[in-house]
Amino acid sequence: MNTVGLASLVRMGNCLCLKEIVNINGRTYCVRESLGEGGFSTVDLVEDTLSHRLYALKRITCHSPMDQKLALCEVEYHSVLQHPNILTCSGSDLVGMPDMIGSKTSQVFLLLPYCPRGTLHEELVRRAPTNNYLDE
Repeated sequence: MNTVGLASLVRMGNCLCLKEIVNINGRTYCVRESLGEGGFSTVDLVEDTLSHRLYALKRITCHSPMDQKLALCEVEYHSVLQHPNILTCSGSDLVGMPDMIGSKTSQVFLLLPYCPRGTLHEELVRRAPTNNYLDE
């Protein structure tokens, strides 16, 4: 099972920084910043420590086995649905096990492409004043 390394020492450019490290599918990623959050998930900007490629890491917090099952369905949807308008999942992982009695949670990680222009909603808001809509 892949793990999350909290507060690991990482070389970032010419300096050493205290950063969170996440391992997914045998690759190591350094968390650079938070991109956003919702009701049950957060999205962080992560950098592959070898290739220095940027990704968006979606972390879904699961409070129950049913939450975890639904999150794992999202992982499955990404592998089954192949379309140019659907983000490709580059990797995924499950960390921990939810236990409602013990107040423990699990997290499902989805490694997605990083879109520097933000979310689809943000792009539509940017285009609205000039009526520059997206093609179908």
